[in-house]
Amino acid sequence: NNAVKPVISYLMAAMTKEPTISLNVYFVGKEVSKKQIEEWARGQNIPPAMVNQRQITLNFDQGKYDALTIKTKETKETKGTKGTKKTPLLILIRNGQSYPVDTGRF
Repeated sequence: NNAVKPVISYLMAAMTKEPTISLNVYFVGKEVSKKQIEEWARGQNIPPAMVNQRQITLNFDQGKYDALTIKTKETKETKGTKGTKKTPLLILIRNGQSYPVDTGRF
């Protein structure tokens, strides 16, 4: 959550300024539940209105991660108080092309 929060905050601020931007969040893993996704969204302070209006979507991956056409899907390892965690993978999709975004700049 610590690595994700500044990224989500930055993106929500950009979405407020430019309503044509949308954010689709995909949760990878077979054990992810709807309840966990809802708790995560609350922890990120994602406004329910943005979800209800589908400006932000919260989705189960369903194989989309494996289908991405980008050169690398690697994420950075970070040291946290509870061990090593991976940072989120942020991908910009424009005109059908996928581009990884460096989350270290947020």
